[in-house]
Amino acid sequence: MFEAHLEQASTLKKMIEAVKGLVNHVNINCNEQGMSIQAIDTSHVALVYLKLRTEGFALYNCEKSISLGISMDHLSKILKSAANNDTVIIRAEDEKDSLHIIFQPQDEKRVSTFELKLLDIDIPQLVIPVTEFTANVTIASGEFQRICRDLNALGENVSLSANKEGMRFSVDGETASGSVLLQPTDNVSDEESGANTVVQIKTPVEQSFPLRYMLSFAKATPISDIVTFEMADDIPLAVTYPIEGQGFVKYFLAPKIDGGSDDEGDEDEGDDEGDSMED
Repeated sequence: MFEAHLEQASTLKKMIEAVKGLVNHVNINCNEQGMSIQAIDTSHVALVYLKLRTEGFALYNCEKSISLGISMDHLSKILKSAANNDTVIIRAEDEKDSLHIIFQPQDEKRVSTFELKLLDIDIPQLVIPVTEFTANVTIASGEFQRICRDLNALGENVSLSANKEGMRFSVDGETASGSVLLQPTDNVSDEESGANTVVQIKTPVEQSFPLRYMLSFAKATPISDIVTFEMADDIPLAVTYPIEGQGFVKYFLAPKIDGGSDDEGDEDEGDDEGDSMED
C-alpha cells in the first residue's frame, strides 16, 4: 500500500501545473526515496523531471515501488476542489486500479474524497545523463516569466546567450526584434530571494529554442523564487526550479539545429522545433 500526506494542497497544485503544460499522461513513480515524474513531450523536444523527496511530506509510506498512471488534466480538475491550505492524502492500494485523493482542512470539519482511475501508460524509464555544463545562470523566476511574455509578441524562437556579461534573451521576428540582458549582481548575499542574477561561466554559450517551450516552463514560477539555467554547446538546456529544499522541477530542452531548414520552406514539419531529446 502507498500513502502520502502533503500539508499544503497548494504544493501539489503548483507541481501539477508545472508538468501538465508539457505532458498529459504520466507515470508517477513512488519508492522509498519519494515521488518522481519523468516524461517527454509528444514532439520529443522537451523532457520534464519532477522530484519530491520524502522530507516534503508530513507522512510518507511506500512499502514497495509503485507506478501510478495518471491523466494530469483530470488530476488538475480534482485539485481545484481543494483549498490551498488543505491537507492532501494520496492513497493507492496494491493491485487496485484507482487512486484515492482526500482533502482535509485544518479544522477537520470537512473531508472531501475523490477517486481517480489509474491508467496503463507504457512509458519507458528515461535515463538522464550526467552532463558537464559550461554555463550556469540563476535569475529571479518572475523575471524569466516576464521576459517570456514580453518576447513572445515578437517571434517564435528565442536565443539564449550566457557569458560574463550575463544572460541575454533575444528574439528576431519577421517585423520586430528585441532582447533583454540580465547582468550579474555583485551582492549574492540575497541569492535565495531571487533578487540577484548569479553567473558562472567556463565557456560562453549561445543557443536557440522554440519560445513556446519557455512559456510552458515559466508556468513553474509559483514553485520557486529562482530558476537556474545550465548550458553547454550541442546539448539540451537544463532549467531547474527548486522546491523549498524538498525537491525540484527540472526541464530539458533540445536546442534548434542550424541547418538548411529555412531553405527548404517555412512549412516543413518540425521547422520550429528543436532537435530531438532522444538523439
